[in-house]
Amino acid sequence: MGFRNHIHYDPEKIIRLLPEIQTVYRDALEMEAYALIAQGINEYYEDDLLHISGNHISLNSLGLPFAQIMAIDNAARNAIRRGLHEPAEVYMDQDFFHSLRFNYQFATSSRPKHTYVSPMANGPSYYHFESRQTLLDNIQNPKAST
Repeated sequence: MGFRNHIHYDPEKIIRLLPEIQTVYRDALEMEAYALIAQGINEYYEDDLLHISGNHISLNSLGLPFAQIMAIDNAARNAIRRGLHEPAEVYMDQDFFHSLRFNYQFATSSRPKHTYVSPMANGPSYYHFESRQTLLDNIQNPKAST
């Protein structure tokens, strides 16, 4: 039994924590905050966490998600400036968004999204943007998903 067998992937936890995180920002820093969420590919594949090739060292589990977050932030700011969509409270890479366990009636295919250039992707990728409350209202209850 390896360590991986004991890990239960629950991306909904970060969504449930958003109200608390945003409250801390508001109370401690007196500023509003929005969330940018990406997970990279390591939740889906058995990639090594560390890749060494000659003089190049890659932390596969960290590098891609941080690069995606920066790319999504840049694309969202540009889209908002150009009037392509309104600001949102939560921006999520498509892989993270589609990994969430939503209630059956929540039509994910009709939710707003916008293209961005994801590092290490061969074509355009998408980020989804939602209000925090829409996500909270539509993710499955933790007891229902077990």
